Amino acid sequence: KSHPAMIDPYKVVHFDGFWYLIGKEHGTGIIKRYAVDKVKDLKVLPNCYARVPQNLDELLRESANIWFTAERNLEVVIEVNRKAADYFKRRKIFPTQEIEKEKPDGSLTVSFRIGKYEEIREILKAWLPNVRVISPPEFKKDFLLEIKSWLKWQGG
Repeated sequence: KSHPAMIDPYKVVHFDGFWYLIGKEHGTGIIKRYAVDKVKDLKVLPNCYARVPQNLDELLRESANIWFTAERNLEVVIEVNRKAADYFKRRKIFPTQEIEKEKPDGSLTVSFRIGKYEEIREILKAWLPNVRVISPPEFKKDFLLEIKSWLKWQGG
């Protein structure tokens, strides 16, 4: 779905095999990403913008994929079974990962600070069936609905 946008362009970055233009959208002031291969009718305006935000590189460094936002005000908590726990202890699967608790059975409780649920959704799918979403309830519900829909499609 395309729509016109006016932005202050900051940086072109590569995530998961695709190039994106990162810039601040006029009107909202939100830093957004635009897939370069989807950009149409590009017009360069004579306007100048103040400067690239100082924290842009840090924001991108803390992002595991292109679904980043400047604010990381959401938290997702998962349980990792003992079969996969060692992987989560050895390296972070997401930049803001924190191990909250190691349980006697070898499983872990792990949290992630995110800005959008899309940031973590695909990463967690890669760890199925060794992870379970604990919270928040709305993310858990949506995640389960997506998996159930996929299972139904597999059966059809």
